[in-house]
Amino acid sequence: MDATAPEEDIVDFILAEVAKPQHEGGCGDSGRLNKEEERQSRFYQPVAHIDSSSPALQQALDWVNATVAAGGAQQADGNAQQADATRER
Repeated sequence: MDATAPEEDIVDFILAEVAKPQHEGGCGDSGRLNKEEERQSRFYQPVAHIDSSSPALQQALDWVNATVAAGGAQQADGNAQQADATRER
């Protein structure tokens, strides 16, 4: 649609597009999968590509490392307290 067209033409074009059925026309069998293709598509898993130079990835790794380190420190403190309690008995 030409944006320089008169407003009436643009409105008529839009209304005609809205009035069209949702699925118009067809592509024959070219868009259909055969049984084997359908089966394969259920098991398809796209390959993930991770940009190792991403600042966001580095920030996430730093957070994970800090969380693991903090959890390890808490676990060590808990073990020490449990050992002390056992010795006191």
